Amino acid sequence: MSVDQAAKLSTLLERLGRDYPDIQASPAVPSIDPDEPLLAEFVRSMMLWECTQPKAAAAMKRLESQIVDFNELRVCIPRELVRLIGETYPRAGERAERLKAALADLYSRAHAVTLKHLSDMGKREVKSYLETLNGVPSFVAARVALLFLGNHSMPMDSRSLRVLIEASVVPEGETIESAASLLERKIRAGELALAYLRLQARSDELKFVEAETRAAPPPESRRVQAPPPPLALEPKPKPSGKSPRSSGGKSPTKRSAE
Repeated sequence: MSVDQAAKLSTLLERLGRDYPDIQASPAVPSIDPDEPLLAEFVRSMMLWECTQPKAAAAMKRLESQIVDFNELRVCIPRELVRLIGETYPRAGERAERLKAALADLYSRAHAVTLKHLSDMGKREVKSYLETLNGVPSFVAARVALLFLGNHSMPMDSRSLRVLIEASVVPEGETIESAASLLERKIRAGELALAYLRLQARSDELKFVEAETRAAPPPESRRVQAPPPPLALEPKPKPSGKSPRSSGGKSPTKRSAE
């Protein structure tokens, strides 16, 4: 990071501190299963990835009102998950597929839908475990590790990356991974969680980012094509009354009966 970028990051963090002075982490209330607060935060983070906090909170309420426990959530088919969170939810189909894959992988590893065993792991093991679950974005793994387990991991998605780009902290075209690594190096451990929360709050307010999360148009192969116009058929020639001739120019003869 150049001196100019460091100064711009410092300016951005100071401005975010003035704009959001009282912001605090608010862990998800484990209403689906009171014994699984970490898993509740994991699902909440899956809802928050590439989305806003108000929409994620609304999606969690819909899930909590329809799902008995996390095992029922695991066996839901993606189409049903999309119905639960709303078909207009940002990246609804992809999000449902990712959540389904993650919970299935978790079940195959732990033989239960639980994350309780993470409390017995070291910080590096925890992040690696979450990152290697099928379908889990780096944002989700970093957010759970940072807010719930105290890891020095910066949650970053395209929305928060856009905040950094607009503030000229990183250039256009910077990757999510490199931007997250940059902030982890430049922000002290005790200040990273607050910096993330303020960055998230700022990204929630960017209207132009909202447009980026809308569903993309279907690919050409899946679009409904208009039927081609009917072909103009040439009029059929009227019969001449003459018998058809063979290629040799002779009229065909009937085979005599034996």
